[in-house]
Amino acid sequence: MAMQDGKMPWEKAILKVLEDSDRAMHYRDITSEIVDKGLRSSENIGATPANTVNAIIHGPKLADKVVSLGGGKYILQSHVAQNPSMISAPDKIMEDEETDVSDALITAYGRFWSRDRWEQNNKKMYGTSLVTTNAQCIDFSNHSGIYMLHMGNHVIYVGKATNLRTRIDAHTRDKKRNKWDRFSWFSIQDLECGLEELNKKTLTSDALLDTLEALLIEVLGPERNKQDGNNFIDKEFEQVDEKDFLKFHYSHKNNV
Repeated sequence: MAMQDGKMPWEKAILKVLEDSDRAMHYRDITSEIVDKGLRSSENIGATPANTVNAIIHGPKLADKVVSLGGGKYILQSHVAQNPSMISAPDKIMEDEETDVSDALITAYGRFWSRDRWEQNNKKMYGTSLVTTNAQCIDFSNHSGIYMLHMGNHVIYVGKATNLRTRIDAHTRDKKRNKWDRFSWFSIQDLECGLEELNKKTLTSDALLDTLEALLIEVLGPERNKQDGNNFIDKEFEQVDEKDFLKFHYSHKNNV
C-alpha cells in the first residue's frame, strides 16, 4: 500500500514495484510505476527521478536484493531464486546495448538555450526535465561544467566553468558579446543533494569515454550519429521562464 503522503523511501518503493512484477523492468519503467502508484508524489521525485532510481539500485542498500540484467533492466534476487529461468528471459538484453547512468560524469544538460530568454530571466538558468513529467524545476546557474556558445547552429566557443552563469555572463561583455545568440551547457554537479549513493560515485573509464563521445557528438554533429551518446538518457533539460520556475516552487512549498 502506498504511503498517504507519497514519501515512501526510494529503496522501499523500488522493491515494492519489483516485487509486484513478474519480469525484469527497466529503471525508467520502475520510476513510472513508483509515481503512478503514488509511492512517491510529484513533489517528492526530484529533478531526475529515473537517474535517482538507477543510482539507488546500484547502491549498497539494494546490492544483494536486486539483479542487473544489463541494459538498465533489473529483477529481484528473490524472484530469480524461485525461478532461475527468469534471468535468461526473452526480455533480457545485452550489456552493451545501453550503458547504466549511475556513474555518469554529466548529470544534466541543456541544448541551444536562448540568450534572449536567459537575459529576460535575469541571466538565471531555469530548467525542467524534458523526459520526466512533473519533475522539479532547477536553477542551474551556480553549477559547474562545460558550456558552448552558438550562433545559430554553429558552435563558436567552448569553455569550462565553476559557475556557469558567471562564466557565460562574461561573454556578454567580451569580444564574443555580439557573436552568439544561444548556448548549451553540461553540468557535472549532483542534482539530488542528500543521496549518499550519488555523492559517493566515482568516475570510471567507461563513464569518461561516454562523456567524451557525447560531447564530441554534440560539438561536431556527425551526420551518421543518431543519438547523443551513452549516459545522456534522461538528462536533458529545457529552458523555462522565471515565472514558471517561481510558480512551481510556490506550489511545491504550499503542498509540503
